[in-house]
Amino acid sequence: MAVLEARRTEPPRHRAKSFPAVVLIVLGCVLAPLGIVASWAADVVGATDRYVATVAPLASDPAVQDAAAE
Repeated sequence: MAVLEARRTEPPRHRAKSFPAVVLIVLGCVLAPLGIVASWAADVVGATDRYVATVAPLASDPAVQDAAAE
């Protein structure tokens, strides 16, 4: 009788709900770092204005122009 009473008091297991939850958590853990890296890469690659502003003074330097010509 104690076994039957113990089974009645245990909450039912929801394996059907647990599996998709685990899959979504793992998917989120995999995609979150990829999203962060993709965002960083898009910022670095898309920053052409910053690159041009950095390199523009070099292009007007006569020593750099002579070195590039040679």
